[in-house]
Amino acid sequence: MDLFLSGGVFAWTQLAFFAIAALFSLMVWLRLRGAGVNVDDLLNGVKTLLARGNAEEALSQCDETGGPAARVARAAVTHRDAPPGALREALEAAGHAEAARMERRLVPLLTLGQVAPLMGLLGALWGLYETLATANANTQTHLVQAVDLTQGAARAISSAVCGLVVAMFCHLFYNAIITRVDRLVLDMERVASEMAIHFLKGKGEV
Repeated sequence: MDLFLSGGVFAWTQLAFFAIAALFSLMVWLRLRGAGVNVDDLLNGVKTLLARGNAEEALSQCDETGGPAARVARAAVTHRDAPPGALREALEAAGHAEAARMERRLVPLLTLGQVAPLMGLLGALWGLYETLATANANTQTHLVQAVDLTQGAARAISSAVCGLVVAMFCHLFYNAIITRVDRLVLDMERVASEMAIHFLKGKGEV
């Protein structure tokens, strides 16, 4: 605790960075967790409705299900009558849009992970400057004491350590979230592939 308090405003700034990163990561994680769907149920439901000729109900089911995979399925149903090339392009565009939307949510976390160690470095340099300035001033009066030098050194160490700790946790949060994003991307790719095969078979293209 003493090490943290010795960091002064730089340490408190890092604490604010950590709180923001933790809260943001929790919000993104919960949102991505809610975006997951049972791909088998989604595909079976949509294909069943299409086999009955209920394309509008299939679109409604995709809207009600929600999530990246469901939106890719909706794009497939919307472009079901398009030529094979156009169908594949529509599915790729939908998948890229969903992936980009999920990746944009990670930008603030990456930014904090990059700024935190730089802020720590700034605090360390400021602490070093204070140490040298104090030593220079006291040398002129021949009253250099250890306590005068340790305050700046403690600020430098505290700032550097806090910056590294915050950056480390930001990377851990990022890796946990990106793992979830990768799973959602795999679900989207599966939906796109199976829906494309379903429609191409119906046209005799497969």
